[in-house]
Amino acid sequence: MFCSKCGNQCPENFIVCPKCGTKLSTNASTGNKKLLRNLGIVSIILGPIIGFLVAVATDPNASTIPDEAVLYWTVIALIGIIVGSVLISSSKK
Repeated sequence: MFCSKCGNQCPENFIVCPKCGTKLSTNASTGNKKLLRNLGIVSIILGPIIGFLVAVATDPNASTIPDEAVLYWTVIALIGIIVGSVLISSSKK
């Protein structure tokens, strides 16, 4: 890997350039951040959908969704949104 500031060749496991002190970027950390962000987006989208499917599956023959099922839906949706938000915010660090 080469330093983007001074062009010095640095070993792969170095975090900063030994010549100029510039922080070295790694493709692995960028890939991990993108993965966390994408998982967060998927969690935010799928949480409410899975919650709704669980609510409907509790009594598929009912004309209305029971209160208990609405509670399941709400809890699962909130978990998905919270997990997604945590993943997205940790991908920005």
